[in-house]
Amino acid sequence: MRMRKLSAMVLLFVLALITVSGCWSRRELNHLTIILGAALDLKNDHHYITVMGTDPTQGGGGKERSQGSGQGSPFVVTSAEGKTIFEAARNLSLIMPRRNYWAHCEVVLVSEGYAREKGLRELLDFFTRDHERRRETYLIVTRGQAGEMLKVMPTLSQYPAREIIEQIRLTRISAKGLVTILNDFIAQSEGVTRTSLVNYMDIRNYGGNPEIPGQGEEKVQAGAGVFYNYKLIGLLNTRETRGANWLRDNIKTGVISFAPEGEREKNTVLQIDRVKTKMKPLLKEEGGQVKYTIEVTGSLVEYGGKADITKKETVKMLEKACSEEIEKEIREIWKKAQRELKTDIFLLGDKFAHAYPFLLKTDPSEWQEFFMALELELEVKTKINSAGVRGKPV
Repeated sequence: MRMRKLSAMVLLFVLALITVSGCWSRRELNHLTIILGAALDLKNDHHYITVMGTDPTQGGGGKERSQGSGQGSPFVVTSAEGKTIFEAARNLSLIMPRRNYWAHCEVVLVSEGYAREKGLRELLDFFTRDHERRRETYLIVTRGQAGEMLKVMPTLSQYPAREIIEQIRLTRISAKGLVTILNDFIAQSEGVTRTSLVNYMDIRNYGGNPEIPGQGEEKVQAGAGVFYNYKLIGLLNTRETRGANWLRDNIKTGVISFAPEGEREKNTVLQIDRVKTKMKPLLKEEGGQVKYTIEVTGSLVEYGGKADITKKETVKMLEKACSEEIEKEIREIWKKAQRELKTDIFLLGDKFAHAYPFLLKTDPSEWQEFFMALELELEVKTKINSAGVRGKPV
């Protein structure tokens, strides 16, 4: 009898599980807009958010019409404002008849004005507090309105956001940009230096139909934004960005244009194949010193000099000229960081703290004062492995 009751109870329990099974938090695809990119601007002292989304049920062939795209575009660009970022994001639902899904948002653009006035603390809180939003999202600062960047028609990609990401990744080829994700930005902003560099992009006009928004425009890499304590404090051009990358050990490849000895024009180009950087932090009674040894190995891909390149002395002369050009580039950005920006954009504070752990307790403002008096000892060595198949210049 007891076994029958037990069996009946088990059966009822199993039937109950079957009838109540399901996902309470399920989301139907036809009720969602997949957010691929977002942008933040200031409007009337409010947060003004612009998102680029796509219809997941269309498989890349959505029906919505976007601002900056034509009929039948696979994406939609929509904007809304609010007193907070979250309120602005929720206000998007007043315009789009679907719920925004943020898990696939790959890039966030912030206008220069927003970054200077508001800083990025609230943005980072918005993206890190909710499990749906990813910390691996790329971060970019833009000249002018960030939302306009998402409206520029893509040239070789289906979506503007994806094209921006590809441009960021390709900055490794020139070494004149950076790859900064939210996680990296947070780690650097909470480090000894409180400083981070973020890609800086601009829109360039090259003509087109002015009646079609986003046409006749292209997105270009313009350097880097310098952040201290989560706020934008300055900008670097592309040359200065590469100069900073030398000391941040971020250069793996790229090209260096330089003038051979006796020439005025930078008509000779070295393609960088390998870079080896050694850095040694030193504390002295009279202050600090950082010693850098940078070894660059590459191939000559263009030569505009007059000397016979088949001769060893010519190759040695070119190696010396290239090393001097790299050293000049580094010293220029070192001077700007110490005298103009007055902040450690090279993240040396973290390197010093690793060698001298007591520096971890140093106040960020004290470290910046220490950095401004820091001495740089620099040695650049260039080795040309290949001068190409042509010997004497044409």
